[in-house]
Amino acid sequence: MGRIVKSGTGYVILPVSGEEAIRGFDTIGMRLPAAWARRRLGALRAGSEGSALIAEADRFMHEQTIASPACFAAMYAPGFPD
Repeated sequence: MGRIVKSGTGYVILPVSGEEAIRGFDTIGMRLPAAWARRRLGALRAGSEGSALIAEADRFMHEQTIASPACFAAMYAPGFPD
């Protein structure tokens, strides 16, 4: 995930934090990308905070009839621990 910014010579993609990505997706009503970003951030966080993020994402994805939130997140945001 990144932010596209115009520079003097063109455009560059700047990385954003997981929290910033989730906030951005939520702000513009992209609830499904926010959910997989939330799930991926949860996988990187330890303890109850990470578990809560994963549970929130999974709950939303199940409401959208996604049978396997883990597989869905892996498809759209690969390269994270499962």
